[in-house]
Amino acid sequence: MLNKASTLANGAVRAERQLERATEAQGAYTDRGSSLEAGAPFSVSVREAHEDALWGGGDRVCSPVAITRENPTNDVQKEIDRFDRVMGWRPLKDLLQPRHPFFKGKEAYLEGFAVYRRPDAGNWLVWPRIAGPRGGRMPLGNPYRLRRISRSHTARKIKALFAVADTYKIRLRLAHIVTTCPEPVSEWAVVKVSRRQVMWKELGRPYLDGLEDILGPGLGADTNYHTWSSACPLKPHSHFHNLVANLRVVESDLLDEDDQPAYTMEEVPWHRQRGGKDVPLTDEQLVNAKKLWWRLLAAFVKKHRIDWDPGTEEEGWKGVDVWVEPRDTKASMMGTINYVGRNPLEDFAVYSNAHLDCSDPPVWLLKYSNKSRPFGWWRSLKFLAGSQKAEREKLHPLTGEKLDYLGKYSLRELLDRNHGQLGFLDIVKGRPVFSTFRWFELDWLRSVVKSRSPPW
Repeated sequence: MLNKASTLANGAVRAERQLERATEAQGAYTDRGSSLEAGAPFSVSVREAHEDALWGGGDRVCSPVAITRENPTNDVQKEIDRFDRVMGWRPLKDLLQPRHPFFKGKEAYLEGFAVYRRPDAGNWLVWPRIAGPRGGRMPLGNPYRLRRISRSHTARKIKALFAVADTYKIRLRLAHIVTTCPEPVSEWAVVKVSRRQVMWKELGRPYLDGLEDILGPGLGADTNYHTWSSACPLKPHSHFHNLVANLRVVESDLLDEDDQPAYTMEEVPWHRQRGGKDVPLTDEQLVNAKKLWWRLLAAFVKKHRIDWDPGTEEEGWKGVDVWVEPRDTKASMMGTINYVGRNPLEDFAVYSNAHLDCSDPPVWLLKYSNKSRPFGWWRSLKFLAGSQKAEREKLHPLTGEKLDYLGKYSLRELLDRNHGQLGFLDIVKGRPVFSTFRWFELDWLRSVVKSRSPPW
């Protein structure tokens, strides 16, 4: 039971329970919607697809359903368990030592691996341990280091969210709602650092307030405002990543110690598509969400005299970019939290590796801090989750279960244990991508070991 004196009252005062029957919402997910239908083929677009991009050839991509605690004997799990596997191989290759001149002097090196194991599993999951060159400190601008920092709180955030959902016996699910600004607004937003706060106050926060009128009051959400495009980080591309939980705060029938109505939580219902997929918004709710975003944009460009034609109220909303992705597994939630919280230099490193002649990142990108902004009861997430163990935990990237720590090992020790054949495991959109290293990939790993770093 929630106390009324807590900080949860945002949007939750006098909220009435509304029983919403399941509604078919086929086609409610514009642009990317068809790929979310049950049974649709799995596809991933470059970088924007979510978390990591597919690369190489012959790597196995499997459904996350294939590797869960409830199904540990699946053939996919057996295949993964054949070798010890390096976690996050693709970002390690892309970000540890980027090739663009901007990153000269910011290279990091492989010091070894932190080894973990699933309970009752034979193989190891190993995470790279990185360091600066011999005799030097860790470069502050190394994008792989920045990636590690941006992802350091994901496990604790997931643990807290599930603790809240379990308290009220609700299956946790997140709606990933992305609202994109037109190009003139994106260019306006990066002229001055102070305009980022203006974007949040006049577009980001009001959108969440309006979303409560659509989905009901008492929502909890976490928002990251991005100013750049993953496809080309040098180009301004303002958009908001909103993670909206399927829990809302409502007044209960009980009274607190001051004889005032206490608060509790109830589930925000999702809706079943014809293909059998549960989605956060119905067709009508998605239309209302797009109209809300259009109204905010129209008022914003008028107030700040930005040259963008929003169109008429009857037709203009159809041209704005709002799309929704359901996140209903722990793996997909962890991946999305990691993705929206990434440092912009990660994207620049990937982009510049393929465009070595591109310019250095602009000042507005270098000075950007991609912090999340909690909304509603999410602001009290730690309070709601209660006391949590303070020790750091490593969670399985697919099942979310706690892993056992075994110690630190070198690359040579891992290769000896696996008779020279080592595997990797990456997560793409909550799905496992795994294979064994080819000879030239192992050569690259050997080349970045700290013992081979300068000074010679």
